[in-house]
Amino acid sequence: MKDRTKELFATELERMLAQMPLAKVRVCDLCERCGAGRQTFYYHFRDKYDVVAWIFERDYRLAEAAVGAADAQAVVANALERMWSRRDFYRAAFTDKSQNSISEYIQEFDVRLMGGILAHHLGIEVDELSEWQLFAIKHHSYGSIGCTLEWLRGDIVITPAELARWEFDRLPGFMREAYGLDA
Repeated sequence: MKDRTKELFATELERMLAQMPLAKVRVCDLCERCGAGRQTFYYHFRDKYDVVAWIFERDYRLAEAAVGAADAQAVVANALERMWSRRDFYRAAFTDKSQNSISEYIQEFDVRLMGGILAHHLGIEVDELSEWQLFAIKHHSYGSIGCTLEWLRGDIVITPAELARWEFDRLPGFMREAYGLDA
C-alpha cells in the first residue's frame, strides 16, 4: 500500500511536469490531483523534491533488479535506459536548480554509492576514506552528471550503454579497482 501511494504521487508529479516547471508545482495541487490529503503526502515525502529523488531511486533499484547488482556498468546502462525512456520528466526535473535539486540529490547518491563500494573494497568505514579519494569521487560524479544532462537534452548523441561505458572508462584508478574492472 505504501509504495502504491508513493507511485500515485510520482505518476501525478510526472504529469504535472509535462505542463509546468517543478518550481511551479505546489504540494497542495499535487495532493488535490491525487485525491489525497497533505498529511498523506507528508507521511511519505518531505517535499516535492523528495518525490523526484524517490523516482530516481526507484528507477535505479529497478535497473539493479533487472541486471543484477554485480555488474555495476550494466546497472548504470539500464538506469540510463530508464532515464532516456522518461527523458521529458528528467529534463524537467534537471531544469530546477533549487537547493534540493535532482542534480544535487544524484550527486550525493553517487558519492554515497561509490564511497560505500570503495570502503567495502578497502575493508574500512566510509568515514575513513581520505579527502583525496572523496574529492576524486565527487569530481567524477560532477562530470558524469553534467554529461548525463547534456545527453538527456540531446547534446550528446550516444546510446545508454555507450554513456555508461564512457563513465566507467573515466573512473579514478582506485574506483576501477574497487569495481573489479582492472582485474
